[in-house]
Amino acid sequence: MRRAHGFTLIELLLVMLILGIVAGMAVSNVDHSELELETAAKQLAADLVTAQGLAIKSRLPVGLAADVKTSTTQFVLADGTPIAGAEARLRGLGTLTDLAVERLLGARPHGSAGFARIRIAAADFAGSPNLVFAADGTPSAGGSIQLVLGGKSLQVRCAPSSGRIAVTAP
Repeated sequence: MRRAHGFTLIELLLVMLILGIVAGMAVSNVDHSELELETAAKQLAADLVTAQGLAIKSRLPVGLAADVKTSTTQFVLADGTPIAGAEARLRGLGTLTDLAVERLLGARPHGSAGFARIRIAAADFAGSPNLVFAADGTPSAGGSIQLVLGGKSLQVRCAPSSGRIAVTAP
């Protein structure tokens, strides 16, 4: 009896299993730090846009404070007071509706708990770590926040006159 040429189903399955294991090991060895850094930078940029939007909607100067020591961020009022602790002050203004106060108090930046392994290396907006947006959305100053992970870094910049926010290489 003549044997057919080719591979058996068992042989093909065994080769596919080995290829799957090798591919799985290759994927697990990929360095995800670049993706993690880019994600954190985009989240920080989104937080700056949120601060700008809160300033416009509430008609109050609102900003984002970056703490280099703890690598965290928080939304602040013009004088640097954290919004989270300013409920009585906001309600006492008399110019905000309850909904506007709740919107301000409920806003939490992505960096409020830190950025995991990402470190805020520098934050400079005309000498201040805070970027405050006026009630019309214009920034108090231009500048940037630098994020670092290992040997890689990205900057989140705010243009001084337009308030345009962008993620760039340093």
